[in-house]
Amino acid sequence: MVPQTGCTGEITKARPGGQTRLAAAGACAALVAACAFLAEPLAAEPVTITVHSGARQLFRGMGAGTTNRTSYQKLPQPVRDTLAAMVWRDLDFRMIRLMSSLGDYAVEYFAGRFGLYLEDVKKHQPDIRILFTPDMMHSTMFRPPQNETELRRYAAMYAEQIARLASEYDIEIHATGICNEPNDKVNEGEDDWVHRLTPGQIARVITYFREELDARGLSKVKVIAPETSNVDSYARNVVDAIAADSQSLASLHAFATHSYNYCMTKQMRDKAAPFGKEFWQTEASSGDPEDFNNAPEAVKAVARLLSDCNLGVNYWLWFLAYDKFKPTSNTPRLIGFDPATGVFRAFLKYFYFKQASAAFRPGTYFRHATSSLSFPDDTAYGYDRYKYMENRAHEKPPLCAAAGVNADSTWAIGIANQTGIVSHWDMASYSPAATYNVTVSVEELLDSGEVEFYVYRSNATVKAKLVDTVTMNDGKVTVKVRPHDFVTLRTDHRYAGRTDVCGLTRGLRYAEPSLRAFHTPAGTEIILRMPPGGGSMPLHLAAYDTRGRQVAVLAHRPFAPGEHRVSWRGPAGSAAAGIYILRLRGASVRQSVRVTAGR
Repeated sequence: MVPQTGCTGEITKARPGGQTRLAAAGACAALVAACAFLAEPLAAEPVTITVHSGARQLFRGMGAGTTNRTSYQKLPQPVRDTLAAMVWRDLDFRMIRLMSSLGDYAVEYFAGRFGLYLEDVKKHQPDIRILFTPDMMHSTMFRPPQNETELRRYAAMYAEQIARLASEYDIEIHATGICNEPNDKVNEGEDDWVHRLTPGQIARVITYFREELDARGLSKVKVIAPETSNVDSYARNVVDAIAADSQSLASLHAFATHSYNYCMTKQMRDKAAPFGKEFWQTEASSGDPEDFNNAPEAVKAVARLLSDCNLGVNYWLWFLAYDKFKPTSNTPRLIGFDPATGVFRAFLKYFYFKQASAAFRPGTYFRHATSSLSFPDDTAYGYDRYKYMENRAHEKPPLCAAAGVNADSTWAIGIANQTGIVSHWDMASYSPAATYNVTVSVEELLDSGEVEFYVYRSNATVKAKLVDTVTMNDGKVTVKVRPHDFVTLRTDHRYAGRTDVCGLTRGLRYAEPSLRAFHTPAGTEIILRMPPGGGSMPLHLAAYDTRGRQVAVLAHRPFAPGEHRVSWRGPAGSAAAGIYILRLRGASVRQSVRVTAGR
């Protein structure tokens, strides 16, 4: 059974025959973390992260998958609701990945295993999108397709599943893969390595999926591929095979890979980018043991997110949102639970992702960032992996960072320090523990004067906590980042959420002010409606340009219940045309609207 836990994050009682290995793993991890910090140099090393000018990819959001086990269905409804709220609402995950196999009752099985899960998700995330992934390993098609006829039949069977899920169970699929990790072995137990699909087969089956979906009226269902376990030479060969087949390239919506020990690279980005497709990362995790407060595992996870987004990813998905505890390998889940008792608990990486989600909202346009750190022995691919902060196999970059501009024009920057980590195998190694004074230089803000940033931090002792404010001067700002730290900076104060989520909690919603704006011949008319039944509320209303610079303070005073109107003619009362962001801020109020002034 699972140790009982209190909301303080400590194990308070263990049942007879409990998971002693979990406690041992926690003690070992704590010792490792302590040793890492003891080894931290006295002086912080200066590092510069340069955020280069120009919007790159649009970030559509984060997400996660789940398993088809029945353990979730055994949980009481209040527990299921809380788990769903913690991930799909509080982390604002936008995509769920569900795998399906082939068999006589595959559609009924899919709906039966995932239907309840999806109902709970949709209560808390109305914008959820479903990614459907064919799972060849667990299909009753006992071998991978061998010829064109079998490839076509394979695509047709899955297209029929997608059509029936929509028509019979009201489960709408947003996008489908073509095979989960086709670079893996056909038979796991055999020594010979025969891929489930060759790069050429993948290119052709993409076309077959598109044709079979279209034939069933499912033209809106997108096709992504190849969902390989990494971005090694096999994945790059798949890109080449798709690019060489005009039908396949036209049928593909997005390239897709996974982030385990060989995450997104500059090499893969440069190979895929010329074709104008999105790039999705649809499964990230590792197989390491993990206790609840494991900062090394947490920072490794968020470092992959930052690295992948910095290198061009549009969607980024963790492997499992929540699943039953597994002491030997808790890493794939953000929250663990015991189906027998209903006890659940979030792992530390959950809070790292909560902090990341609060910084980089769906709709963020990422910039490209590079580091001044260097790994001079890295010559295999003709560039320095530390500079581009890519989490390729073997030596991992000490720092990973990403930066972007949110849809409301706020700037966000994230930095993760993955030094001082003990590796569990020889395919990954980490630099000795080091503290860095990181100067972030944002080229687009070099002439912006002073810009205030709010600083959030997560590590073994704080969880997604607002710890400070710093002032950027002419595009440069410096923060200290210690081993296992995850630091985010925002030009807008955004609440990162509770950090004592444990057991059974219930969220409460309160009425909030509403902000609207519309254009008139005289300028911009702003309507602020305050909820009835309360007292006056101090609020700050200001206008910002699309680079995040404040251009006008429109109101800074208490507002009583009722409707209030504010008129604005544009910057400095001029009639100059431009797009601006109006932001309303208060103790618990964060609202923004986009307006066009002076037209």
